[in-house]
Amino acid sequence: MAPAALPNDVVAEILIRLPHDDPSCLLRASLVCKPWLGIVSGPDFRRRLGAFHRTPPMLGLLRDYCCAHTPRFTATTASAFSLPAAGGPDDCLGTALDCRHGRVLFLASNELLIIWEPMTGDLRRVPTPAAFDYIYFMPNAALVCTASGCDHRACTGGPFQIVFVFSKSNGGPMIIESETVAELCVCSSETQAWDEELTTIYIDSIVTTKRSILVGRTLYFPFNLGYILEYDLCGRDLGSGVGIAGIKESTLSVWSRDASGHGDVVWEQSRVIDLDPLLPAADDMELLGFAEQANVIFLGTCNGIFTIKLNSELVSKVCEKGDSEMLLPFISFYTPGTGSFLAAYTEA
Repeated sequence: MAPAALPNDVVAEILIRLPHDDPSCLLRASLVCKPWLGIVSGPDFRRRLGAFHRTPPMLGLLRDYCCAHTPRFTATTASAFSLPAAGGPDDCLGTALDCRHGRVLFLASNELLIIWEPMTGDLRRVPTPAAFDYIYFMPNAALVCTASGCDHRACTGGPFQIVFVFSKSNGGPMIIESETVAELCVCSSETQAWDEELTTIYIDSIVTTKRSILVGRTLYFPFNLGYILEYDLCGRDLGSGVGIAGIKESTLSVWSRDASGHGDVVWEQSRVIDLDPLLPAADDMELLGFAEQANVIFLGTCNGIFTIKLNSELVSKVCEKGDSEMLLPFISFYTPGTGSFLAAYTEA
């Protein structure tokens, strides 16, 4: 007599303990039999996976531009992994501006933004703000989940906001930094419309294309000349500051923001990391980005692109640098079940 099959609940408890940062483990488990595929592809399993592991893994890095000789997505997982194509094997949705909470935001054209959820294949199109005119300066934008009480472990399909920042001429005859202002506009998926009024920030600097940082419910947009625009998602307040992380020679300095005893907000140096023993010798180290959920910093050198886990100072080479100016971390739990992801794994 064949042994009795384990109850689905017991199987799920076993499978959620597989390494969550290696998608091939759950994929192989899903191919064992149809009941197991049903377990790992269900919404309840995804919730249990998030509750058990708590922090979603970084599955890879997405380049901001499509490059003919460089893959758009580079996996950081132990096994081969690739994102499914959004609309076709060679589909390029535009310039990637942000990748957060399981979604990717693209600037497809001067008039159009595209939001893509790789885990579900969902595509949404949103017009850019009417005041935006992409002639001289590239914009920056953040895409954040706004679901009430969401832990951002499995927030695909929920409500979101786009915070769109762009620089423009302040009326001067020449396009120079001292004659520019920044404009900020917010779009909510619930209203499906941009704010009627723009917020104007008078700052003698231009917004960069470096990815914004989300700390709690506050966004930080980097500008040239060391400026940072601070935007509070809850109160919609604006502020300014200088520096979060930076490289000087071969030293990486990490700064944190604290309130002093007098109520003033100050930046304090919280971490200093000597890069010499961690990376191959290079004269052109560049800070490319930060994945706040994974607590990982990306560095670019002539030897390639490296990740540094701030908790352990573990360094890994991800890929060659290529021509991209920015890398976006794709952080999400992976659960099999969609044909696109099974196909992506078959091709990887």
